[in-house]
Amino acid sequence: MRRSDKKLDNREAVESLLEEEKVGRIGTCGPDGPMIKPVNFLYLNGDIYFHSSYEGEKMEHIKADPRVVFEIECDCRYLPAKDDPCGASFAYSCVIVRGKAELVETSSEKIEILGALMNKYQPDGGYGQFNEKMVEKTAVVKIVVESISGKTSPVK
Repeated sequence: MRRSDKKLDNREAVESLLEEEKVGRIGTCGPDGPMIKPVNFLYLNGDIYFHSSYEGEKMEHIKADPRVVFEIECDCRYLPAKDDPCGASFAYSCVIVRGKAELVETSSEKIEILGALMNKYQPDGGYGQFNEKMVEKTAVVKIVVESISGKTSPVK
């Protein structure tokens, strides 16, 4: 990282951002080059999970090359410049993860992850039970984290 003064060294702070943020972006690479897509996700036990269809560009890329990058940013605010156009900036925090994507195979693990995703996004419940057909047609992807870094640029 070029700007070490912006490095977010506190692992707990990085994990807190991953637990709280609602949308992440997964970067993959395929025959036509790199691609980035937004996903709802879950940070659990040191890894990242998201759900998807089994079909589509994102999954084709993952099947061909499981290396991925995952990113979140939060608390983004524009900081206008006063009399200096090059002095404008942004306040933000971000986390970048590199890892390998793999499919969660067992129904029981998929149900556990999908349930945890629902609890994250709909903590009041009321979403009913998962049935076998739903679980069967839903891909659950685990990003096994290989490296994780955080960066912050607070309001000054």
